[in-house]
Amino acid sequence: MSRTEASLVQDVIRGDTAAFAELYRLRCRLVIAYCQDSARDSSEAADLAQEVFMRAYRSLDRLRDPSRFGSWLIGIARRVCREARRRGDREQRRLAGAVEQAADITGRELSADSDTLRVAIAALPESERIALHAFYLEERRIEAVAELLRISRASAYRLLARARERLRSMLSSEEALS
Repeated sequence: MSRTEASLVQDVIRGDTAAFAELYRLRCRLVIAYCQDSARDSSEAADLAQEVFMRAYRSLDRLRDPSRFGSWLIGIARRVCREARRRGDREQRRLAGAVEQAADITGRELSADSDTLRVAIAALPESERIALHAFYLEERRIEAVAELLRISRASAYRLLARARERLRSMLSSEEALS
C-alpha cells in the first residue's frame, strides 16, 4: 500500500529517513526538471536539485500543511535557483554567451532536438514550465497539477494548452530560422 505524501512527511518528522527517500523518489523528476530550466548544464541542475532536497529535509518540520509538500518543495526550488542565478560567476556567463554565439553562427541548426526543446521550455513562464513538467514528465493527473500550482482544474487545463501553444509557436519559428 502506498502512503500519501502527507503521511510520508509526518514519518520523516518522526525520524523515518526511508520515508524521505520515498518523498525524493516521488518528486525528484519534477525538481530536477525545474532546476534544469534554470541551470546551464545537467551537472549544475543536479547540484541545485540536491540543494533543494537538503534544504527540504532540514526544514521539513516547518512545513505547516504536509499535504502541500509538492508546492512547498517547488518554493524551495525557486529560491535555490534564484540564488544560483544571482551568484552565477563570470565564467559561467561567458560560457553561456559562447554557446549562444555558436548557435547563431551555425544558423540555429538545432531545429527539433532536445536541446532546442529544453531552451524553449526554459523560456516559458514559470507556471507553464511547472505544469508541463508535472503533467508530462512526472505523468501526474491534471488534479495533481492543479493542486501543485494552487489553481483550479480548468485553469490547469488552460495553462497546459497555453504552454503547448507557446512551445509550438517557438519551435515552428525556430525551424523557420534554420
